[in-house]
Amino acid sequence: MVYSYTQISQYLTCPRRYRHRYLDGWREKDTRAAMLFGRAFESALAAIFRREDPAAVLFREWSACRNQDLQYSKDDSWDRSIGYLDRLRCLLEWKTTSSRYPEEPEGLLALDPQLVCYSWITEIPEVAQVVFVRKRLVEVQYLNTTITDEQRDEFGNLVLDTIQKIESAQFLPHSGIRFPQNPCSTCPYIGLCLRRQDLVEAALVRRPGAEDLGWLDELTY
Repeated sequence: MVYSYTQISQYLTCPRRYRHRYLDGWREKDTRAAMLFGRAFESALAAIFRREDPAAVLFREWSACRNQDLQYSKDDSWDRSIGYLDRLRCLLEWKTTSSRYPEEPEGLLALDPQLVCYSWITEIPEVAQVVFVRKRLVEVQYLNTTITDEQRDEFGNLVLDTIQKIESAQFLPHSGIRFPQNPCSTCPYIGLCLRRQDLVEAALVRRPGAEDLGWLDELTY
């Protein structure tokens, strides 16, 4: 098996959510504008390495979403999500957001688990984020930090522990209902946990050929 950072992160957030998505075959419907713009942006970034015009690719991919019934965050719209590309000599993570990333306190970026993951995989300590802020006036943030050997070792141990739990079918739910923080209420898989077919049909589609893994619920951990 090959595990991505997203898979590890999904499992750590909620093992039951991991099962719904990666084993049972459920995935969120493509209705969030931010998600689709992120995909268009990734395609534009890949175009650079194919020696294609990244701006043309971004425009083509994002234009295909123009007439879709998408969900936008506050004050966002289709034509307010276009940014610019730039370069930074370092291990880069490219991000798009509707608001600036925090820069204080100093050293905060080094706690980003995805950057720690990238540093662990590549063994490159110097990492950075190039953040395209979707505002009326386009802004690009350049944020950089250094990941320590200790952080990489800790993340490696976390990955091994997580994979062992996944492969031994440990998918216990992490309930997020505790006011004022309610991650369960915004989770696209809440309909499955509540056994609410109406919520499932509104938010999810199932990948063709997915197996029925209900037998996992019968396991004793």
